[in-house]
Amino acid sequence: MAEPGKPHFEAQLGGRHGGLRRYDNFVVPARVAYSYEGVRGEPDIKATLEIRDGRPECTEFIITAKRDGRGLRTADLRVFDLTELTVTAFGRFATVPRPSPDEPDAVLLFPPRDEAEARRAQRDLYEAHAARRGGPTRAELEEVTRVYREHIKASPTKAVEMVLGYSQRTAARRVEQARAAGLLPKTTQGKRKA
Repeated sequence: MAEPGKPHFEAQLGGRHGGLRRYDNFVVPARVAYSYEGVRGEPDIKATLEIRDGRPECTEFIITAKRDGRGLRTADLRVFDLTELTVTAFGRFATVPRPSPDEPDAVLLFPPRDEAEARRAQRDLYEAHAARRGGPTRAELEEVTRVYREHIKASPTKAVEMVLGYSQRTAARRVEQARAAGLLPKTTQGKRKA
């Protein structure tokens, strides 16, 4: 756990955590653990940050009231900008691989040489975080298909929207993507098919 009142970041390497992930001119650990021990009754916080599909993402965020402390407040949650936390966490561990002068096949990891190199690493991490994910997974489209078929007699696309929490536009797009994937048959205008 972190020193009370101070954030603590820990790179988790090897084993089930994975190794390093490479960006243009630097590498970062595949996973970082964040912790903060609250002071004066503040809650404790733990987060797991991972590189997934090339994107730095927060995959777990736990906020816990202390046994003798106050309860959780909305303000406790508003304090956190998860994008900033994620990029900052990986930016702390960004290192630049350089060839070893002693062993030609070995690579050594160094902190960025200067402020410009560190800013480039931060910028690359922000861009990677903001990059669009690929389309929906097969499992997501199968779930869309299941919900659509269960509600074929009513409003199946509206059911996909409501049950799966999509916007109206996204629900319609997911239904079309399920059709394109062969999970739902093609339709003629005005006739539902499942």
